[in-house]
Amino acid sequence: MKILILLFITFTTLAYECVLNGFNFSSIHSEIEDYSFFQDNGIITYVNPCGRLLYDYLVNSTSPSPDYSVLTIDVDDKIDLMGLTSSEHLKDKKDYVEFKYSSSVSCSATENYETKVKVYCSKDVQDSIFYVKYDDSDCEFEVKMYHSLVCKYIESKQTSSTHPHPDDHDDDDDDDDDDDDFPVVGIILLLILLSSICLYLIIGAVVNVLLFKRRGIAVIPNYVFWLSLPMLIKDGCKFIFCCKKPSPEPFYEEAPDQDFADMQF
Repeated sequence: MKILILLFITFTTLAYECVLNGFNFSSIHSEIEDYSFFQDNGIITYVNPCGRLLYDYLVNSTSPSPDYSVLTIDVDDKIDLMGLTSSEHLKDKKDYVEFKYSSSVSCSATENYETKVKVYCSKDVQDSIFYVKYDDSDCEFEVKMYHSLVCKYIESKQTSSTHPHPDDHDDDDDDDDDDDDFPVVGIILLLILLSSICLYLIIGAVVNVLLFKRRGIAVIPNYVFWLSLPMLIKDGCKFIFCCKKPSPEPFYEEAPDQDFADMQF
């Protein structure tokens, strides 16, 4: 039974793949020994991204660990599981690749540590860990390391950015056209106009109530204008669409025709 469990853990470790933007980072997982870092306070940090640790430090066994990729061991041999393999998540951070893990170590009464392994490009430096830090304020455990595989990933990103796919370029053009057609300025001006009208009505109503002691419909500032506004709009539409200004009805009567000599004074 133990042999079957060992074979299953080994198979899942070897079969594990972690991919980010189509780039396979599986080879960042060391098959020789776990990456380690010794701090001045005696704490040792072991990391092995894209899979489980090669050594099961809980039982001092050379078999792969059950489900963790990051752990620490202090001077009293206390082991903290800082990164669960099943929670591993990759993120592109432009200058580095981040392997994010959840942990089983409490940072506060309601929150556990969140581990971030930041892997930077290194062509001249050996693949190794160079920085470890606990941040209790943000409940983060941060590990920084170098690996040459990240250099290849960054180069692949630069190559893809300088030679974009034609379909992607067409999609960008379509998006630009959509942005040009969208009346952003008109909407902004309309919102400013509506906001100004609302502000005018509110301030005018407050002044009429508190200062002039008005009540009822007289609270509305210039309410006569607002009541006549629909008819003004109607007349304006007639003037614009009928192409002429409606003439007023005559209010006088023509005098009857008679000779000047017949007029009596």
